[in-house]
Amino acid sequence: MAVPGRAHSQHHRLGRVGALGGSKRRSEAEELGILLRLAGVPRQHILLETRSRNTRENALNTRALLRQHPEIKSIVLITSAFHLRRAMGCFREVGLNPAVFPASYYSSDRQATLTYWLIPSDEAPRLWGILLHEMVGYAVYRLRGYVA
Repeated sequence: MAVPGRAHSQHHRLGRVGALGGSKRRSEAEELGILLRLAGVPRQHILLETRSRNTRENALNTRALLRQHPEIKSIVLITSAFHLRRAMGCFREVGLNPAVFPASYYSSDRQATLTYWLIPSDEAPRLWGILLHEMVGYAVYRLRGYVA
């Protein structure tokens, strides 16, 4: 997610200018737009970019959207910590240099017990899937020239 920084009018503009996923009826960007409205953010301070199908398109579409709003001088890229390297690479490759805010950290409290180290966690396959997805995704994006 890229969130515009301080706007020309000295008001903060908040909003999702790009997002992937979400329900089949609404994009993740539209769902976040609803959440922001429910939190009291004025509609005119929310920018939505709903056409993206992947991180590369998100960066390109965000750049196009920001060109329509020259009063926005800075943005913050909010994405999962696992996905941050690839997302930041895409944004930089299209000429954007957002501040970053990693979210969705995956960690656990390590315990000094025998069962902790010997009994597999039911979360392990899901976390390995996330890691492999990002590793392959980064490699593909690098080969295609989407990240440096």
